[in-house]
Amino acid sequence: MRVMLTGASGFIGTALLAHFVREGWQVEAVHRSAERPRLPGVRWRGVDLWQPEEVSKLIRETRPTHLVLNAWVSTPGIFWSSPDNMRWLEATTSLLHAFGAAGGESVVGLGSCAEYDWNAEHFVENKTPERPDTLYGQAKLTTSQRMFALKQTYGFNAAWSRVFMPYGPGDAPGRLVPSVIRHLMLGQEMPLSKGLQIRDFIYVDDVAEAVARLLRQGADGVFNLGTGIGTSVRDIAFMIAGHFDTAHLLKFGELEERAEPAVLVADMTKLRHTLGWQPEISPEIGIARTLAAASRLEVSGQE
Repeated sequence: MRVMLTGASGFIGTALLAHFVREGWQVEAVHRSAERPRLPGVRWRGVDLWQPEEVSKLIRETRPTHLVLNAWVSTPGIFWSSPDNMRWLEATTSLLHAFGAAGGESVVGLGSCAEYDWNAEHFVENKTPERPDTLYGQAKLTTSQRMFALKQTYGFNAAWSRVFMPYGPGDAPGRLVPSVIRHLMLGQEMPLSKGLQIRDFIYVDDVAEAVARLLRQGADGVFNLGTGIGTSVRDIAFMIAGHFDTAHLLKFGELEERAEPAVLVADMTKLRHTLGWQPEISPEIGIARTLAAASRLEVSGQE
């Protein structure tokens, strides 16, 4: 198995790469920057995926049998409406064409729960309406549709994973979990909404495990990728504060409530039946691991 992984140096990409290395897979790790750490079985490819000629050359040189579509704009506060969403849509389409034409066997794409109609009460593949109200969600949904159309043209297997709320080491600083951790580590007050939103938080290593299994199995179709268990934003914040004894620094209700769904929790029936697997890392364990990683970074930064 020769796997090409795009976005290999990002948050989820780093977890995927670590998992692939543990599996002993041969990996073509695609990224934009030049220097990356040496890892067994990994060849780093500094490529601008927005340039179709570079994409075609990359596929001709590497001839991957499997492909993971992970690269995308993900900057907190920006990605929802960034024009880069459309650039990644076109870049990913070009990559899929090149991969299919070269005889690639299987693709797994990382999508988002933002592809669904968030007014729905349940989020079930092929049942819940797909009605994204952000450019990000629209571009992800269109990418999945193009992937499945190209599957018919080229004959590769294609699975699209709609990731819910990933968190863990390496998460972007502006997202919920790292923001709360950073404020409390520094002894600073953390302004929050009321925190009553129920979300499906999934630890990044569980995301990587599920993607690897979908890829290995050559699965086809759309799959929710969450835990199937809802946890409130308030409870996540208290879990973090419990490690520092700083619950008094959590300032619930100081941020204006946004127009967003009260509940976003994945139905995990399809993935569980297809893979015979379900996420293993609870929020309590995941938060503890994330805090441990943050502490190591803090110590490293001080030395």
